[in-house]
Amino acid sequence: MELIAKRFTLGNLFLVNTLSSDGEILTIKWPRLIIDKTERIDIIGLKDIHVDTKSTPKKLVSILVRDCFDFDYKIDGFDAHEAKEFCQKILDAKYILENKRKDSLKNSLYKLESLQGLEELKSIVKDTIKLRRYYKETGENSMLAMHMVFKGNPGTGKTTVARLIGEILYLEGVLFSNNFVECSRVDLVGEFIGHTAPKTLGICEKALDGILFIDEAYTLSSHSDTKNDFGKEAIETLLKFMEDNRDRLCVIVAGYSDLMNQFIASNPGLKSRFTHFIDFSDFNEEQLFQMAKDFFDKEKIEFSVGIESELLNHLKSLYDNRESNFGNGRVIRNLCEAIVRNYDLRMAESLDSKENTLNKKLISADFQPVFEEYSSLNTRVESTNDSIGY
Repeated sequence: MELIAKRFTLGNLFLVNTLSSDGEILTIKWPRLIIDKTERIDIIGLKDIHVDTKSTPKKLVSILVRDCFDFDYKIDGFDAHEAKEFCQKILDAKYILENKRKDSLKNSLYKLESLQGLEELKSIVKDTIKLRRYYKETGENSMLAMHMVFKGNPGTGKTTVARLIGEILYLEGVLFSNNFVECSRVDLVGEFIGHTAPKTLGICEKALDGILFIDEAYTLSSHSDTKNDFGKEAIETLLKFMEDNRDRLCVIVAGYSDLMNQFIASNPGLKSRFTHFIDFSDFNEEQLFQMAKDFFDKEKIEFSVGIESELLNHLKSLYDNRESNFGNGRVIRNLCEAIVRNYDLRMAESLDSKENTLNKKLISADFQPVFEEYSSLNTRVESTNDSIGY
């Protein structure tokens, strides 16, 4: 093991700057300063294998090469004394790992492209990738501001899309980490003087080199008139951290459209830091139906004759009568879970009664009560709100 480390370091392969050994494990790390992150590879030596040959025993080594994108490639045993072969195999592994990363990036971009709408966001991501590759090729300024504002109702996929954006930017090399830190007001704002800044900094540092996703970010400014509220301090701390780490962090803030507009307007620094504003529209009845159908497909539940059109009509009514805070995908998930429960209960009752004509397809009786209960619940909520002057 020691011989490998010495020869490897003397060869200066990829400018190795960190090398450590722990028993049978040899770890070699590439420096952060290298622009092409695929060259920052960790080599983890597995247990040595001793093989007797006709001449002298040779010490064969199996290693696992892991790049910074967490892709692995195993190199089977080779003679530890042959430094040239060692270096060549690392170079070959680098090529294989790079192709793995490209395939994974291609898959993530396909997921983004498959999303309904969000054309502006797709264009932003494509342009960022183009700029990243241009900067890498030319050596020009590689600073890419990617701070975004996601505006829309709950359940429109803001958190899911933010995770996907982080994955793409990481695989492309715009971000140096796949960190995704999701937080809200309670994670950033303290309860007494001197508590908020360290609390906010702790969250920011945890997300460094990755994505910081702040849900319902407008709550940081909506309490500004309240005595002893420290939301303003959290915003100022966040802004300074964003300025000091412009090329090492992507901040995405999300919330209701009108409230997010008020949030951005509450501080001039917010207006200058966030340059991309993405609207997440409510899903229409066809999109809601597709979500429901995908849910039932995963549960391997088929539809009885005529059920598709009946279910679509219910979802159309749901969409047409939606409130301003309609939950979109979350509502569909909750409804589908309730429907599946009714379906399972019907299956259980049929088995208990030993019926031979067990209908294993979704029927109207499975979902009709669910939509009636949802409609009744919303009516009661509206009635309650009216009675107290809302």
